[in-house]
Formats: sequence, structure tokens, C-alpha cells
Amino acid sequence: MSELSTTDPCALLTVRDVATWLKVHPKTVYGWASRQAIPALKVQGALRFRREDLTAFVESCRVTPPDRLAAPRPPRQSHQPDIPAVMARVKRLIQPSSNN
Repeated sequence: MSELSTTDPCALLTVRDVATWLKVHPKTVYGWASRQAIPALKVQGALRFRREDLTAFVESCRVTPPDRLAAPRPPRQSHQPDIPAVMARVKRLIQPSSNN
């Protein structure tokens, strides 16, 4: 990142600055900006980014909220069908009815 962008919180970041910070390829940053997935400004035809917009973008990408990280998930309960009951029902369905 450039010296100015790391020290001045109001400085606008370049595509290369953003790509380095987020550890992605610059083409990824261009793609996000063209799809408006990441807030960008155009200054004389060049893309620029505000640090606070990027921080909000990164937070919006969070997969698991922090309060849920500590709580383990309950074990999944498997459904075990009652095989004898299922077999009895199938037999009743396939046997010819004595009422006919």
C-alpha cells in the first residue's frame, strides 16, 4: 500500500491497495466494483475506494456472527424408521382386500 493510504484515514485507496489489503487479484476488485458489490468512486476515470466503505464491505461478508462462534452446534438427530411398522403397512397395502 502507498505511504499516504496507510497513514491518512481519509485517503482514497487504489485498486492495487485494495487488492493487497484483501489479498485478492486486482481483477477481482475491478469485477466487484463493476457489479457494485464493493463501493467505489471514479476520479478522472480511475477507481478509488474509501477505507470506511471497505471496512463495511468486509464486515458484510462475515459468514458466522461472532457470538455464535463459541456455542457448539447440537448434534444432528438421525431419523431411524420403525422397520417392522413400515413392513406391516406395506403388506396391508399390497394384499388384496377381502371386502371385494
